[in-house]
Amino acid sequence: MKPGRWIALCVLPCVAFGQPHWVKMPVPTTRNLSRVSFIDSVQGWVAGDSGVVCHTTDGGQTWVKQETGVSNSLFDLFILDRSYGWAVGLQYAQDTSWYGTVLIRTTNGGATWTRRNLQGEYFYTIMFFDSVNGWMAGHNGKVRKTTDGGSSWVPAPVDSSIVSGFPINHLDFYSRNYGFGLGGRVDAAGVIWRTTNGGARWAAVDPGGDGEPLHGLHYIDSLHVIAVGGDFDLGSGIIRTKDGGETWQYTFLRIWGEARALAFRTPAEGYVPLGFPGTYMSTKDTGETWASYETADSQAVFDVKFPDSLHGYMVGANGSVLKYVSQTDAVSPDPANLPEGPALLQNFPNPFNPVTKVVYRLPVAGTAILKVYDVLGREVATLFDGRETAGTHEAEFSCTDCSSGVYYCRLTAISGQGITTQVRKMLLLR
Repeated sequence: MKPGRWIALCVLPCVAFGQPHWVKMPVPTTRNLSRVSFIDSVQGWVAGDSGVVCHTTDGGQTWVKQETGVSNSLFDLFILDRSYGWAVGLQYAQDTSWYGTVLIRTTNGGATWTRRNLQGEYFYTIMFFDSVNGWMAGHNGKVRKTTDGGSSWVPAPVDSSIVSGFPINHLDFYSRNYGFGLGGRVDAAGVIWRTTNGGARWAAVDPGGDGEPLHGLHYIDSLHVIAVGGDFDLGSGIIRTKDGGETWQYTFLRIWGEARALAFRTPAEGYVPLGFPGTYMSTKDTGETWASYETADSQAVFDVKFPDSLHGYMVGANGSVLKYVSQTDAVSPDPANLPEGPALLQNFPNPFNPVTKVVYRLPVAGTAILKVYDVLGREVATLFDGRETAGTHEAEFSCTDCSSGVYYCRLTAISGQGITTQVRKMLLLR
């Protein structure tokens, strides 16, 4: 750990508390899930600890566990289409005679998986262009290429530099010729590997920053690229290039958590899971500004994918699966059309000065906690905290001593159906 990091951590802004965009889905397993892959709005796979792979064909409502023959954690999962998929993990059990990478492959949508052991080599990420051409990368900056679906792998040359031997965590290509690898080592450097000739050669550079590994990347276009990274004690940061990776600019976000992946729902709106704090961060302006939020179930989240602009999925600890739901679908302003679960409606009036009303609905009796926070996450008022009956309820928020600005009203509903958290933004104008 670098000197002074705990001091830096103390001044980080507090979480802004969860948006009603993500709802908790049925848990496919109690194991931690590290990767999610959806090929369309309803058909997807998740993978994680103990070789777990689960498949859904109805958008996460139900899951089927697939037998992989793997007992250790799977680090990466790549699903090409309804038939082809690959995953990699490490073999490190004490009761085995070898150590290395476990590579599994399916050609029938996961009905069966075949296994290959790569002894003495350690790979953390895998991706494919089609059923035969793909890439794998990992420990010591090693990159491998296959042209036969993963049966054999050929080393790719990586230019020697002071950082080229650091681990590669993620591969992402813009085209078959142009792509990046992401990685690095905690407290040393975040590293970018780049190829512009189809992987015939890779070059590794330190793009600058606070020396934390990089994990997720997004192409705005061929020249403009964003990548995210960080670690648990310092927090998250982003790097950007405007010239296709020739130069990079680093920004420390002062948001606690380790940025583990990056996916955009629209050209402007992107999401990043932040790992163990049980939070994620989001941007509405293509990465210029970011805010952090709690997850719907307060579980750690590690990966996020959007198969299209209306459907998204996050996965994390204890088999947690979260599904993106638009604000229109999540909370309707018409009480007759309210969703089945607890709902927090937009306050009225909004903007307000200095009094506004908050309406919320509980489908069943339970505990309701209704609080207001400022933009730094500091509690401003408790509007209700106790046992509440099923039905629609109203609370008044008076802020005579508050300054103008944005405030967040947060509803936490606890019942036999579980815990649900929703947040509405309120604007005080004096």
